[in-house]
Amino acid sequence: MGSVAADVFSRLGAAASRLQTDRAVRKDAEDQTQGQTDRTVESLGGTAAQPAETLADKTAGYRRGYYLTEAANRIHTTKLELAKATAGLRPGEDIAPIMQERMAEMLKSPEFQDAAILKEMQPAIQKMQEGVVEFRQKTELAEIFDSQAENLRQIARDGVQDGSLLTAEGVNNFRAALNTEAFAYLDDDDADDILSGAYIDLIETGQIDPENAKAALQKPIGSAKAALWDRTGWGEKFETAVSAGSTVRARKFEEAQAEMLSGMEYQLQGRASKGQLAIGDINALADKVGMHGKDRLSFVRRWIDQNDAGLKHMQSEANRAKEHNQVIAAINAGNALSLTDSQLNKSAEKEWAAAVTGGDRKVQQAVIERYTRAGIVIPQLKDMLGRTTARNLTANYNLYSELVKIDPVAADRYLSESNATLFAQHHDNVTKFGMTPEESIQALPTGATKGRRVDVAREIGQATTQFYKDRPTLPNGAERTRGVKAQIEQQAIRLALANPNASPEDNLAVAERRVLGGLIEVNGRMVPRGGARPSAQPGIDAFVRDGADDLVKTGVISQELKAGVYAAPLPNQPNRFALMLPSGYPVAHPKTGRPITFDPLEVAQARAEYDSERKEAEVRASAKFKQQFGAERAGLTPWYDGKRGPSLMTTEEVEAFNNRTKPITEDGKDFPSFMDFLQEHRTKRKSKGQ
Repeated sequence: MGSVAADVFSRLGAAASRLQTDRAVRKDAEDQTQGQTDRTVESLGGTAAQPAETLADKTAGYRRGYYLTEAANRIHTTKLELAKATAGLRPGEDIAPIMQERMAEMLKSPEFQDAAILKEMQPAIQKMQEGVVEFRQKTELAEIFDSQAENLRQIARDGVQDGSLLTAEGVNNFRAALNTEAFAYLDDDDADDILSGAYIDLIETGQIDPENAKAALQKPIGSAKAALWDRTGWGEKFETAVSAGSTVRARKFEEAQAEMLSGMEYQLQGRASKGQLAIGDINALADKVGMHGKDRLSFVRRWIDQNDAGLKHMQSEANRAKEHNQVIAAINAGNALSLTDSQLNKSAEKEWAAAVTGGDRKVQQAVIERYTRAGIVIPQLKDMLGRTTARNLTANYNLYSELVKIDPVAADRYLSESNATLFAQHHDNVTKFGMTPEESIQALPTGATKGRRVDVAREIGQATTQFYKDRPTLPNGAERTRGVKAQIEQQAIRLALANPNASPEDNLAVAERRVLGGLIEVNGRMVPRGGARPSAQPGIDAFVRDGADDLVKTGVISQELKAGVYAAPLPNQPNRFALMLPSGYPVAHPKTGRPITFDPLEVAQARAEYDSERKEAEVRASAKFKQQFGAERAGLTPWYDGKRGPSLMTTEEVEAFNNRTKPITEDGKDFPSFMDFLQEHRTKRKSKGQ
């Protein structure tokens, strides 16, 4: 081979070697870049570094790139940890032990075990250490400055608050403190800033008087060369603080005033509610809380009005108490008919509330009996019985039983339709079927089922015939008219719809009592009760009979129709009754042609007074007769004449005298008829404004 060929081969070999070397270098660089990238991605994802065992399978370039990236991460983490650790040190404490400990710990990491990597990262490590030391120095200096500034700030606050910095001596001492080691880092400007800041803080929070502080700030004090107010930029800050402080102090005054008023409110309300606040007392209170101008006027006016309202309320309470006592007196005297239903209802509600509050069972029983006999339903009692459940059925039934003993018809007015049959079933279970109250409660329907109208109507209709056969008349002995029967059957159907588990007989019996509760018997005819009460029945009957007599005398009706005349409430005015013909048409007044109407309660009350006065007149006349003639009027013989003394009288004359329908008065005159008495009664009421 020639020299030329050898040279060619030599050059080719060198080129191949260079190519292989370049490829190796590029591959190493690519692997290093890949290692850096992988560790960067892991760091961003929060993944810990891979262990050395895993990286052993990687190329040297990959490991170098991976470890260089992790070394940079470790240096950054250590820097943050050192910053945190040194931040807690007090000024003057050495940071070298902490630095040595953390650096030793860092250099033990796998990425720093490669000498080449450690050498390459040495500048970064050095820079990190220098940064930590510099940060510590700045932090320490700032802490010293802040500490001295805070100490001086506290001295300034105390001096402003106690007033010592308003004197020349106090200001001179304050500035002299700047020349001591404790405040070596602060100069005069710092001191003025701190003092001004203390003023602003105390002024704007209202802790010192804004106007007094303003006056002090606008003039030099002691060794000060100029007023703090005149320093650049501070005058506006002081003005803002003064404005804010004035607002705060005004608000605090208002709050203190409101708190004082709030504490007095309960006592004032109590006194005003009884009308015990005099004008002098009110003005004294206004002085005490520091009220002026419009606020004072409003305060005084308010409590004068409250006091006046209290006086009116006390008067109203007294009037109500007086009215209540009059109602009770009228009831106890048997004059409940002179009272309206509204008066009785209010009185019943008030008495029951007082009885329940007192907790005396006997008092409660007396209230129940008093108002039930007067035909009044106690509202709270009705509400309680209307909310009967299995849990309170026994107690409520016992209460209902007490009502039944007083007035069975009135007792049913306390119950709802569903409860009425429930109580009836419970009564039958205990009295007829021998169940204990507990067994009866278990046997009662839950109320979960409801009847269908077509079914219950058929059942009630089928049971009606036998029910009427067993009971030919109403419980009060009156005739069960067609209209009353229809009401009973419709009421029984409603009861059965509400409680289909009850027997038709129970529903009919309860329905009859409930219907009777809304009726009243007038001259043998059952009519709607309207505004009348059961106790008014005798008076209404007497009025109807006397009215029928007058109608016969004036020729309005014949003698044959007299016995069938009755009275019933007007359809649109249940508190007014009208005289009715047996045919059901109202009787027309012979002069006006209008129906003859009357107030049933007024008539009944007048009748009660009439009977009482008539009986008293009879007793007085009989006593006078016996005093004059030595014998009872009823014991006269044919030999006595009540007016002429001893003389001969026939037997017929004596019987006529002893059987007179009208009693005589003390002066021997006939006692007036009820119609005349009623007219006089109405005249007296009008004169009294009743």
